Amino acid sequence: MTRAFYTRDVNDSLKDWAQDACHAVLKADIEAWTALPVEASFRRFFRVSTGRGSLVAMHAPPEREDTAQFVRIGELFKTQGIGVPVIHAADTKRGFALMEDLGEDTLERAYERGEAERGINLALDTILRIQGVQDDEGSIPDYTAERFEMELGIFSEWFLGGLLGIDAPSWYSELARHLVKSATEQPKCPLHRDFHCRNLLITPTGGLGVVDFQDALVGPVTYDLASLLGDCYYEFAEAEVNAALESYYEDAQKLGILRISERAQFRRCFDLMVIQRQLKAVGIFARLWLRDGRRSHLVSIEPVLVRLAKLCRNYAATSALARSIQENWLSEAIAKTARLVQ
Repeated sequence: MTRAFYTRDVNDSLKDWAQDACHAVLKADIEAWTALPVEASFRRFFRVSTGRGSLVAMHAPPEREDTAQFVRIGELFKTQGIGVPVIHAADTKRGFALMEDLGEDTLERAYERGEAERGINLALDTILRIQGVQDDEGSIPDYTAERFEMELGIFSEWFLGGLLGIDAPSWYSELARHLVKSATEQPKCPLHRDFHCRNLLITPTGGLGVVDFQDALVGPVTYDLASLLGDCYYEFAEAEVNAALESYYEDAQKLGILRISERAQFRRCFDLMVIQRQLKAVGIFARLWLRDGRRSHLVSIEPVLVRLAKLCRNYAATSALARSIQENWLSEAIAKTARLVQ
């Protein structure tokens, strides 16, 4: 038997469990483990290589993550034509799973090599598929106003208070109410909820692979669109955003998903959703460093704030946010993170 190589991050129990599961699926032994990049969760992913192909093993600490929900949503999405990985085996009590390997060709890589149009088209088609998911068993919870409020609080607590050491301005609570109202008044549909370029892959067969789907909710129709086109890790040209929104608008209207008749109203809902998501993201990026000691996302704070300020200038309700970013917070954030991101 070939002696397997393990990275330092592999849990011993996961090694033993995955070896048995891999042998059952591929009839082969694991020869090597490779840690895969992770986003803002506590889950860890590893590519397990064998002489007969590769799979991906997941360890999700049970006290932090709900692996049973991961399996439920994965199976639901898979049966309805969404490109999530096949889950071959899972131990939900211990937070282990062994699944199909979708490869490494993320949309982030595709964008960088000039294939943004192809990636966007694949992603728009998948958004419509997700929005049309029939959840007869009620596996997908609702995106509540309380959850939106909590997420906007991440920005004020961790970015403003934690990173910059200042209190949220008096107008921030009113802004948060405005954003929550816009979100909760939109038509509702199933959402992936973290639909950005690092969670989407072009598979070897040319389709779109989708990962990090376990936090799916039923919520605002523009949410995944805002995740895609207001991506924190890649900035699209305005013409690309406009073309994608027009394409989605036409298709979603035909399918009866959108139910927003005015294009201007649709664009406003989309823009405010981007603002909500990017505020939450900046707060999470700061929290990853301050709470978890992970500086990986600090580099993204500056470009997201720049794009936020630009977008917020378009609406009276968000103009104070634009001014604060431009006049105070951006320079402070750059100063606070300069040494850390080197």
